[in-house]
Amino acid sequence: MFSRDVNVHDIDARHYVNLRRLLEPEYQAYRAGGGKALPLVVILERGKPIKAVRADRGRVPLADVRWYGPGAMERARQENGGAFLLAVELATARTALREIEERVRLEEDGVAQALHVARVLQAHAGNGIYLSPRVLGGVPVPSYEAVQRTFDLLYPDERSVVVYVFERGEIHASLIAAKRRGDITEITTHLALGG
Repeated sequence: MFSRDVNVHDIDARHYVNLRRLLEPEYQAYRAGGGKALPLVVILERGKPIKAVRADRGRVPLADVRWYGPGAMERARQENGGAFLLAVELATARTALREIEERVRLEEDGVAQALHVARVLQAHAGNGIYLSPRVLGGVPVPSYEAVQRTFDLLYPDERSVVVYVFERGEIHASLIAAKRRGDITEITTHLALGG
């Protein structure tokens, strides 16, 4: 889906930041110091927290972390204030990382690699890896081939997708992606069009 030698050029930095803000609704709250809304990761050893980290902020003192066990993930997420709460048993993390290392091949497409990772994580969900809210719980991870066929139907080869977002009559964000031979081969912004 993404060429190994994708040509990324003429990226408008302001458009990149604006596009990121549009795709990450919590971005503004995070940047404004809304650290309590940031995802929280808790590392467990035999069910007890040994380390906690908040995305983009770093380590959180364990005394500040509310933890009631894997059966009360939603309560812990709400009391800790995170958009997501991920709790991982250290032993399970080691096992999952080993399984990921065995399955993921560097020569594979990034989407294929992500699907391998998703399958490993799904296999351990509820048994050493706990998430609240449970994103796509029970939904099977599709094969790479199914994802590629769907992508090809929605976005045929030798086509480009051009996205412009306007705010108050001005270009707020732009993105141009070209697809050839089943892969996105070029990513750019309006700067490539020369005005």
